[in-house]
Amino acid sequence: MKDEINPILKFWEIKGGESGGPCATAGSDWRRVKVWSCEGCERGWQQEDLDTTYAVAEGKKAKIWPDFLLGFTLIISERVLEDLIANGITGYISHKVRMDRIDSPRLQKIPPPNYYLLEMTGRVEVDRQWFDEGEGFICPVCHIWTPKRGGKFGFGSRMLVPLMETWDGSDFLHIRHPFMGHYLCTRRVVELARARKWFNASISPITPRPFQVNLESDNWFAEIEEKARAEYPHFFTQPGNAS
Repeated sequence: MKDEINPILKFWEIKGGESGGPCATAGSDWRRVKVWSCEGCERGWQQEDLDTTYAVAEGKKAKIWPDFLLGFTLIISERVLEDLIANGITGYISHKVRMDRIDSPRLQKIPPPNYYLLEMTGRVEVDRQWFDEGEGFICPVCHIWTPKRGGKFGFGSRMLVPLMETWDGSDFLHIRHPFMGHYLCTRRVVELARARKWFNASISPITPRPFQVNLESDNWFAEIEEKARAEYPHFFTQPGNAS
C-alpha cells in the first residue's frame, strides 16, 4: 500500500537528535505570559509570548551546533528555515531564539547560528476508535485528553490514525483533537531534509513503535513501510482502510 492512501504513514514526527549537540531548554519572558483556567475543564493554561523565546544550551560535553537542537520544542537553524521558505513549506510560524546560556566550554568559543523556534499552525485529528475507543474525556475547549479512571487506556504511546478529511493541508502540523504536542510533518519535509542534509534531524512515523527513518537511504520509505507492515499488519489488509 502506498503512503498516499495509508494514514499511518502519511505524517512523520520530527525533532532534534542526539548527535553531539546541546540539549535546548526553551523559555520566554515570564512578564508576558498569559495564565488562565480553561472554561471547559478548569485546567490551568498559559500562553507564552514566543517572540521573546530564549534557550539554554545544556550539556558541558556538547561539541557542535547542529541544524536541529535536541529538546521538547522544535528549534532549527537559520539554514533550515531558509530551506523551508525557499521550498514553500507551510504550517508554521518561526520565532527567533535568543541563546541565554551555553554550558559547553567548547561551544562558548563558537558563535551559534541564528536559531528559530517553530510554532506549528497546521492541524489534523485522529480516529478515536484507535486512540482510546472513545473511553477517555476530551475537553471541548482546550482539546486535552484525560483517561478514564480505572479504564483500559492510560497515558503513553497511542495508535494515531489521522482522519485525512480533517487535515488542513499544511506541511507542519499538530494533532488537534485530542491535542497532542507532537511536531509532525509531511513526506515533503522528509524529502527536503534528505536533499538538504539537515544535520541532527530525527524523523520517525507516528506509530507507537517509532521506527527511525534513515535519511541517507534512497529506499527509506519502503524500509519503514516493511517494518510497519510486520508490526501492524491489520492496517495493510485493504487499500485505504485501517480496519
